[in-house]
Amino acid sequence: MEKIPMPTENISPKVISVWRIYAFMLYGLIFLLLGMLLFIIYYYHWFDWIRIILLITIGIIIFQAGYQIILYPMLLQKTWYYSMNEDYVQIRFGFLHTVHTVIPISHIEYVQMRQGPIFRHFDLMKLTIGTITTTTKIPAITAVESRKLHDQIVLNLQTHIGETDE
Repeated sequence: MEKIPMPTENISPKVISVWRIYAFMLYGLIFLLLGMLLFIIYYYHWFDWIRIILLITIGIIIFQAGYQIILYPMLLQKTWYYSMNEDYVQIRFGFLHTVHTVIPISHIEYVQMRQGPIFRHFDLMKLTIGTITTTTKIPAITAVESRKLHDQIVLNLQTHIGETDE
């Protein structure tokens, strides 16, 4: 039995900035809502215990936001790997809990490329590979690499379909 080599291609380092922008937007909205709640608590002179709980919650969320904006995107980007050959696509990610997925080309039903406004600004795309039972994503590769992988998967899929028809 042939041993499958580990995936070697890393996702684009530009995704660190994208993930930081998304986290910054999310935590900006959370802090806006918590600030409004804090204002309401002080304006209407609610119980002191409510204010204390809210201030503790804000402190915890500040630490969480720092981790999610500064450290987490770098750790996540460094642990995302993918590779492809004529028989299968591999995806491996995770730094505490590692997930390694091997998708045979013959099981692929569709390949989808997505690009939103922030991804477009950084020239990145998300590549989604779907089988009958699962959907697997490569979160951020360059648009050129995404098109190349997409075309390669479709070409290999056509080759596999042609082999099974004969």
